[in-house]
Amino acid sequence: MGINAMYSEEQLLKRNWPQKPAIPVTDYCSYVTLGRVFNRALRLRQALSEPIPPGECAITSLCLASKGKIYGATSGRQSHLFVYDPAPQEDGVYDLCQLEGCTAVYHSLVAAGDYLYGAITEGNNQGSLFRYSFKANSGKEKPCVSGEIRYLPPPIPGESVTGLVLDANRFLLYGIGRKTGTLFCYDLSGEKLLSRVQLDRHGFFSETIVLDQEGNVYGCAGHNYFFKASPGYLSLQILSFRLPTVAGRNLYNRLQAAVFHEKDNLIYGAGSADGLLFAFSPNKGKGYTIGKVTAAAGCPVLILGKDDCLYGLNGAREGMAHLFRYELASRCLDDLGILYASSEIPWHGYEFACGCLGSNGEIYFGECDRISHLFMYFPPYGR
Repeated sequence: MGINAMYSEEQLLKRNWPQKPAIPVTDYCSYVTLGRVFNRALRLRQALSEPIPPGECAITSLCLASKGKIYGATSGRQSHLFVYDPAPQEDGVYDLCQLEGCTAVYHSLVAAGDYLYGAITEGNNQGSLFRYSFKANSGKEKPCVSGEIRYLPPPIPGESVTGLVLDANRFLLYGIGRKTGTLFCYDLSGEKLLSRVQLDRHGFFSETIVLDQEGNVYGCAGHNYFFKASPGYLSLQILSFRLPTVAGRNLYNRLQAAVFHEKDNLIYGAGSADGLLFAFSPNKGKGYTIGKVTAAAGCPVLILGKDDCLYGLNGAREGMAHLFRYELASRCLDDLGILYASSEIPWHGYEFACGCLGSNGEIYFGECDRISHLFMYFPPYGR
């Protein structure tokens, strides 16, 4: 029975209807207001390159190279290698080349001296490594866009590769085969496979690994316990610390992001199922859960800033990521809000896959949508 049938017209006119509260909402904002957010488009025509088209511009790998340049790789119908030079006279994204037989490069770019190394995650040439060498200016091109690419044999034949990390002191490259969960060590000096080990015979492993200051490799495998592998020849040791998650969701959880803090000798990371931020001491074999900033799952990016703070993104695909900050000294965890840039192009950031720290403390985030942008976050001055 409707409300009109219950009351006469006169009764309805005299009825005391609920009133909207008169309390004004004045300072509420869902966007990042602490620091500044900018972006640079990949689909614009630059002075030296054609735009990277929609459907091919999802940024899935980023790394910092020499002279503050940011190199990235995209995924989609075709993968592209690009560079962003933050120098005032440049300040643009340049498409360097298309990667042959490649449709995805996931978390697999590292810079070592005069070279940029990466791994092809998906495509006809999946599993192959590539090396991009930086050339000096030849006079006809700017030095930021001149270079030469060379493809190297797959470290694990027939298996795609992800999660590359570099031991710069030993010139060793570590990665994971996505099919069998094989951790491998590749000698860059001799361009040859040095060793490999399967993390779990049942295929339960995480695609994220991290190095400590001594070159040891850490990750998660099996029932989400951390492992430690010695440098080079990968002697595997299972540790007692388990990747934190909400009860009953361990089966769906993977280590999604991790960084090593040399000063505190701690690994900070987060899992994919719930996005719980944690800290783990490899020396003590113990860790603790810090928390999370929103109810969303996932933490695709975690970066240690130059202001003694951790910055990361909380949010899963098909959602809207939130930027958060964790102050290591005060142990204060804050939700900074949604990434929105009004310059170079007004744009809301939804889905992100990767990030890296710039040479001046700025933080770069790679958007991974059909039309994607390189986001730049500048933390508050003086922190």
